[in-house]
Amino acid sequence: MSHSYSCELDSKVPPAPLSELASPMNRKQQMIKKTAKRAKAKQNKIVKDNPQKNPKVGYISKAVRAQMELEEQQKLAEAAQAEASPEQAQAEEK
Repeated sequence: MSHSYSCELDSKVPPAPLSELASPMNRKQQMIKKTAKRAKAKQNKIVKDNPQKNPKVGYISKAVRAQMELEEQQKLAEAAQAEASPEQAQAEEK
């Protein structure tokens, strides 16, 4: 009763993936890396409970900053003028 094995069966078997050829320690390291990557991805999805009170503002160009400063100065000048006009009216009445 001799059995003969066909070479055709051996040729149809696909080669083993590299992860199976690796030593057990390398497989353990690969699993640790995968679990750490998954944990980090989960942490990135979580919204922080207490974000910064003053979040960072994006870049503001010099031209926009100059325009904002000019508008602020105009508002201050209008406020000062509005305060001065009632005082001048009272002084003229006297």
